[in-house]
Amino acid sequence: MKRRAAPVRKVKLPKSHRELLRPYQTTGVEWMHFLRRYRFGGILADEMGLGKTIQALSHVSVHTEDGETSLVVCPKTLLHNWKREAQTRFPELSVAVVEGTAEERKRLILQKKNAPRLLITSYPLAQRDIESYKARKKPFHYLLLDEAQSIKNPRTKNAHAVKAIPAEYRLALTGTPLENSVEELWSIFDFLMPGFLGHHASFQKHFGKPIMERGNAGALAHLKSKTSCFMLRRTKGEVLKELPAKIEQSMRVELGDDQNVLYQEVLARTRAELFAEVEKRGFKRAQIHILAALMKLRQICNHPALVEPRGEYSSAKLETCMDIVHEIKAEGRKVLIFSQFTSMLDIIADSLRSEHIPFSMLTGKTQGRQTLVDAFNADGEKTVFLISLKAGGTGLNLTSADTVIIFDPWWNPAVEDQAVDRAHRIGQHKTVNVYRLITAGTIEEKIIALQGKKRGLFNALVSENSDVFKKLTWEDVQDIFRQ
Repeated sequence: MKRRAAPVRKVKLPKSHRELLRPYQTTGVEWMHFLRRYRFGGILADEMGLGKTIQALSHVSVHTEDGETSLVVCPKTLLHNWKREAQTRFPELSVAVVEGTAEERKRLILQKKNAPRLLITSYPLAQRDIESYKARKKPFHYLLLDEAQSIKNPRTKNAHAVKAIPAEYRLALTGTPLENSVEELWSIFDFLMPGFLGHHASFQKHFGKPIMERGNAGALAHLKSKTSCFMLRRTKGEVLKELPAKIEQSMRVELGDDQNVLYQEVLARTRAELFAEVEKRGFKRAQIHILAALMKLRQICNHPALVEPRGEYSSAKLETCMDIVHEIKAEGRKVLIFSQFTSMLDIIADSLRSEHIPFSMLTGKTQGRQTLVDAFNADGEKTVFLISLKAGGTGLNLTSADTVIIFDPWWNPAVEDQAVDRAHRIGQHKTVNVYRLITAGTIEEKIIALQGKKRGLFNALVSENSDVFKKLTWEDVQDIFRQ
């Protein structure tokens, strides 16, 4: 007799939760309840801006009783976001951030009497405090990983630490469960349900190599069939019908004469050096030289001053960017500008100052992120927010802006999507315009082509698209450096 699949049942939530959650968020909580019922782990992979934190907190609040403690591990920059969300929206959930001296953290982790129902720590501190976590007499009730792509490499200290923390139930939250390779998915499932996808070597043999190296559609379909019911992903287009449109366009920028001459000189020189290095050492051993060459060419595309600080060069991208900023300012709107290079943000900042355009700026060195964000959202005079892609691509709500400029493209389209979602998320009431600045006839156009391959792999496992992505090969690199 054929067994029927177990249904995801309706869950009776407290009235305060029902009033807070949107229908699709309630569905997310019911899905977590389904996992709990059968003692499964799972990945809440909703697109950025759909409220993964609120869904997880609702579920944990309902199921973590007095005398039990759950733990959230998240990036350091999001510690107090989690605390604020929990205290504001779920006041019944007593909360504490694991911080202070090593001894203070240890006491909080091992606390038994009147222990908080929710502890929040960061990935770096989870590593440092791992012996205290192992020493707990009672496992955590829930262990949640936010931005779970932080453990995508199973060999990292982050991955080893969180996998060693004892817990009865485990959940992972990430809008990008897979960025580059299916091995990343294995690492997250190794945290959630060790052994579910086999040992690492077995997984690589049956899934990793066939999919990543040979584009084996059968292996890809098999992997998706195994993981799909343990991953829940909704996009804003599917569930937020009231969310305004997002209009994206790539703006091809022609290099000026001086910038183009420098680019072509460096391209010819680095190509010759790189090909000689690969012939001498082999492709794999020359990868650090490949990355250095790519970095230099990308910097010239942004602004020659990043590699030739003493020269007097123009930047076509900077001029285009400032044209957009002037238009935004004249219309009384706000714009977010993302770059991977903080030195480029400094150059843009100098241009803004010289034209008396008020702005905010956030990089990895910025303290008081939330205060800065709140001030920008509230200040009608602030037109521009300059943001480092690495430091500000997650955990920020900047719906006061309706324009996003991606100043420089990178291989991974998911990273750019996360940046755009700082503005295109719940609370946005205007159409969001996204401009990706691409220098014509350069390495950046090759990067855009490779982005399509990466997006294909993500879609193949997380949504319905069946395209497959191959790893960056020597042939890809040769094409990138070809004029």
